[in-house]
Amino acid sequence: MKNKLLISVLVISLLSVIIQAAIFLSSTKKAEVPEVPELPELPTLPFDGMSLTYYGSASGNFFTKQVVVLRYNTEANTVTLRDEDATMEVDLSSREVLWATGWVGDQLTQTGSLYSEYWIPTGVKIGDVIKVYVHDAKVVDSTVLAIQGNPVEAWKLYLSYDGVDGNGVPVFGKETRYYEKNTGLWIATSWAEFYEDGKVASSYGLHLASSNVALSYPK
Repeated sequence: MKNKLLISVLVISLLSVIIQAAIFLSSTKKAEVPEVPELPELPTLPFDGMSLTYYGSASGNFFTKQVVVLRYNTEANTVTLRDEDATMEVDLSSREVLWATGWVGDQLTQTGSLYSEYWIPTGVKIGDVIKVYVHDAKVVDSTVLAIQGNPVEAWKLYLSYDGVDGNGVPVFGKETRYYEKNTGLWIATSWAEFYEDGKVASSYGLHLASSNVALSYPK
């Protein structure tokens, strides 16, 4: 009788230890990390309906510059876009302007070739030379700017040239451009032409104020 009682006590004690151990392990079990939903893919740029709005100053006069992609032709791999000066067709593989109206069309006729300034390839690196409008711009640095208060990484491009003003007087021109790394979109610029005595002949600067492109969106 005593042996049976002793065995019962031992069994109860063992069960108590097992239960306490299970409670302890359950309380120390790490919380499961919830699954993070996959983000949708960024649309191919430039996409149909993409828009960019810039604020700027031309020789001290404030202006806005708006750019809208009117059509994305998948078969020809081109886009038709409109800015404040002209409508133009751009080859996406080369960024070359195929045709244009207005002032840009006149420039295309005079120079024979133009390259879109609104975006550059995303796979560039420091030291690369990129065609921008009628000039060769060199990637000289990497930096961080802000769009609507949000920091974005950008490539810094620089170009310079010798030319003349509207009266044929020699000028030295320089321009610094910034393009967002993730999308390749143009987000800021500073351009000026100087006379030989150092006086400013003309100047132009702008920055991207708003856009429907997710600039900081992860790849």
